[in-house]
Amino acid sequence: MDRALEEIVSACLIDSRIRDLVENIATMDNEKRNEFKKKMNIYFAGRSAEEDVQAYRFYKLVLEKYDEILEEVRKREGSERGGTP
Repeated sequence: MDRALEEIVSACLIDSRIRDLVENIATMDNEKRNEFKKKMNIYFAGRSAEEDVQAYRFYKLVLEKYDEILEEVRKREGSERGGTP
């Protein structure tokens, strides 16, 4: 798992708001996810502040890898609770 994905997984385990965001994206159908992606691209177009660039990368990665992120979150939660990963 690359560093950026690792950071998002860790953030999901620490901050329920981030996990909720990833789960909301995961529950969208493809049409809604594509619509969200278009809106995100429009919003971040022309923005160059470091915070904006980081936020754009975050959303882009979550949109592409939401299933992998949530799978790893659940695996880690299971191992933290003593369950099988």
